[in-house]
Amino acid sequence: MDIVDKDLVAAREEELQRFLEKHSAARATKEQLKKVFEAGWDEGLTEEDQVRVIDFIEDPYCLYPLEHPTLLESALEMAKSMVVAGRQVWNEDIQDKMEEPKEMEEHNAARQQQADFHCHLRQDAMMELVTPLIREGGCDTVFVMPNLQPPVTRVSQAISYHEQLSRLAPHVKFLMSLYLHPSVNAEVIAEAARSRIVYGVTTNSQDGVLDIEQYYPVFEAMQTHDLVLNLHGEAPGVEVLDAEAAFIPQLQNIHATFPRLRIVLEHVRGTITAHHLWVTTEDAEHDVYSFCKPIAKTLEDRIALLKAVVDGSSKFFFGSDSAPHPLKSKQQAGGAAGCFTQPFCTSLVLNALEHGIRQGWITKEEVTREAVEGFLSTYGRTFYKISDSEEVGLQRLRIQLSRLGETVPRSIKSANGELEVVPFRSGQEIMSLAWMS
Repeated sequence: MDIVDKDLVAAREEELQRFLEKHSAARATKEQLKKVFEAGWDEGLTEEDQVRVIDFIEDPYCLYPLEHPTLLESALEMAKSMVVAGRQVWNEDIQDKMEEPKEMEEHNAARQQQADFHCHLRQDAMMELVTPLIREGGCDTVFVMPNLQPPVTRVSQAISYHEQLSRLAPHVKFLMSLYLHPSVNAEVIAEAARSRIVYGVTTNSQDGVLDIEQYYPVFEAMQTHDLVLNLHGEAPGVEVLDAEAAFIPQLQNIHATFPRLRIVLEHVRGTITAHHLWVTTEDAEHDVYSFCKPIAKTLEDRIALLKAVVDGSSKFFFGSDSAPHPLKSKQQAGGAAGCFTQPFCTSLVLNALEHGIRQGWITKEEVTREAVEGFLSTYGRTFYKISDSEEVGLQRLRIQLSRLGETVPRSIKSANGELEVVPFRSGQEIMSLAWMS
């Protein structure tokens, strides 16, 4: 009897070492891996069950951190309950990454094209690399940011930029904007309105306007000519996490003074990005490719944005703030702020909603097709007063999303290999998108 026991102990130890070696690259601690192994040995968990548990506790978008004292125990208990239940389900309270969430199936059917109302397409080589990728994200309309070097402050610059972009992506409608600058006056606004390609004027988050009232004559002209004011609403000289809230009084003053002026508060109120639906301050601190401005906030803020997306209010619509930077710029000390999302934006938004459902932050009943398509397409088009007659010549197609195991590429390079950009959530699975007539 003693000999048999010793053999079992030796066999168990040998299997444990094999298990630890196999999962040596895991982020889970050695003690956590031992517990997963013991559950397999003592409780009958299969290797597939064990991998599911490890994947779950290591999921960077899990509600709880890896070191949370009850996270592993909860995952193990759910895995054990599957054994008892004949593995019919992986409890919805413990995220099942292996199954396709049925609650989003209707949103993966053919749908109208998306519109992105805040996008950075850069210039020169970067412009040539990213502009042809717009339709891969499901968009046929984009509002283009003007912060080039030098910034677009004249209508003639906007027209030239529009021509360059249209050559690179002829089936995309580009809505151009001017950079709010002392040289932009009432006469420039009138010229912009006559151009029929300039839809608004925008401030910039990096070079925030300190004295907003100096531009009141410009705002008056914009109100008269019905152009949109796009504000990067961050008060200068304020703690970064509080800068947007501190800007609200200025926004209220502008609206009170110019009640007919259409105003968008960029990034997280008015337009909402895909990446702010995924990340918090902690994520941005540990991943340079999640670092953006405005800085990602708390989990509570992230959940509030998800709720706004499905709220059905036309006051919120999609603006990716996709901001590509060369790999070297992201990896240098201080890292350039910006997430490159445009070629994958539709899937990123839908996947974020799925994740929110699994976490219990929103319900599948809230995620209606009307609300999702409103956010991704119709609300913004209505706000910017884009009619079908303006889009004559563009292909009026629909998009289809499918789960084919596609992942966000690790990087995207120019043809000569000299320019490389790392997309947001590189390596993560996304839905495949195709255009349909």
